[in-house]
Amino acid sequence: IRNTFNREDYKFVLQVYIYPRDKSLLVSTQEHPFQDCHNDSIYVDDIKSDGLVKFICSEMMIEQKWTHIALVWAKGMLKNSAVTLYINGKQIAVQKLHYINNMTVPPGNSVSTFAYIGTLPVQRVHSNVQWRQGPCFLIEDILSSQLIAAMFGAGPNYIGSFQAVCIDPINDIFSPLFPEERIIFGLHPASFFETTLSHFKKLYNKNDAKLIAKQLNMPTNESTVPIRILYNIAAPYSGPARTVGGVVIGYLGVRIFVPNPVSKTIEYIGGPYVMLGLIAMSNDIESFYASVKAFICVLKSNKQMQNELLRTRAYQFLGFLFLKKRHLINSHILHLTCTLVGTIDTIRESTAITNPAAFEHLLCEFEIWKGASVDIQKSLFEHLLDVYLTSDTQNLMLNQRLSQKINLMSRLLHLLKDGSINESTRLIVVSLIRVLLVTYKNTNDILKLGQFLVYLLPSSSISEKNVTIHGTLDDSSIGVQNISLRNFLLEMLART
Repeated sequence: IRNTFNREDYKFVLQVYIYPRDKSLLVSTQEHPFQDCHNDSIYVDDIKSDGLVKFICSEMMIEQKWTHIALVWAKGMLKNSAVTLYINGKQIAVQKLHYINNMTVPPGNSVSTFAYIGTLPVQRVHSNVQWRQGPCFLIEDILSSQLIAAMFGAGPNYIGSFQAVCIDPINDIFSPLFPEERIIFGLHPASFFETTLSHFKKLYNKNDAKLIAKQLNMPTNESTVPIRILYNIAAPYSGPARTVGGVVIGYLGVRIFVPNPVSKTIEYIGGPYVMLGLIAMSNDIESFYASVKAFICVLKSNKQMQNELLRTRAYQFLGFLFLKKRHLINSHILHLTCTLVGTIDTIRESTAITNPAAFEHLLCEFEIWKGASVDIQKSLFEHLLDVYLTSDTQNLMLNQRLSQKINLMSRLLHLLKDGSINESTRLIVVSLIRVLLVTYKNTNDILKLGQFLVYLLPSSSISEKNVTIHGTLDDSSIGVQNISLRNFLLEMLART
């Protein structure tokens, strides 16, 4: 688009337009006012004009795949010039087309030239069409088909300027595709900077600042709203003066698309506390499972969020949420919790506890699992038994230090004292106590077990001679339960 300063005479001088009805590519060098941009008849009615050509290439433009488009103009000595279309490195067609007309600048005036890449702001409407723009170059040279193929081979993720392209992979030889002074303009979304209009006006050109302000509907002295500018990667090269870059304009403001994983994006909207909020708001089994799974997936792929949870001791809060939601706990939640702790793979001989904080405040916080079903309780303690039966020397020492730190023996004895677990589960807990005694041989654990056995003894005024033990322990009195539990522990010590 070209215009003369101090006059509102914006005119199109070059358009490359994908016609949506048949996906053909229209190239126009006709001059017409900017106000006619809504009029599609300009492209269709004058299709046989010398200033407009149409390329049929709908089969080459495949949805959900990158399409590399290259247009090469060869300016003729007389009236007509030729334009060649390459798609994905292959030549499609060559057609005659008038070159861009030169403009005589009136005395005392200056001419500005700018361009849009993408949909014009005045043409934006809500649509399901989504597209992405890769690297874009304007090169003042006639490129051969071999050079176009080499540029296509670089791919959409290439962020250079084709000054060191590998032309011989075997001998590792790199060479420029064309001289650097021939590159007029080059953009890549990965290279941008932020500034304000007032700062831009001080550093660069006032006229450019006016054009940018008009496009963004902002005053030129705006000093608070940030604008994003894609660097012109050809700006530092030798040759003529070049533009600073391209200003990013969006539908509701200034923005560019910077791809980030979901786990990284969540850091900017609250971090792990957003995921904890989802767990707190869940009211049924499905939402509770989905929120816990999302929390673990994000945590597993983001080291910074793991450190934040440890710094703020958020695993204690997560354990509190589990305690409040224990009526929603099922085998899937237990499986996810073991995944978070890192002990889910018990098939291997060595099972490492990779997350000690989660192990302490979730798996070994037995108040959470008291309200669960018998099968879940058995699965939990069988899993803990497999963890502490590891034969790996390094994991053995780590597990020993962790069990002493979290006072695991006391937790297990308090659980037995509580009497809220099933008899079959109680046997597994006793087996776990035996493993802790035999494997780690900790004096404090032996003393705690001895004190617990003394606690189970009746007072001198109570006789146990006439007590009859029958049925299951779950339906027995407290005295009978104490006798049976004491017998279990003494038999365990006798086998140790």
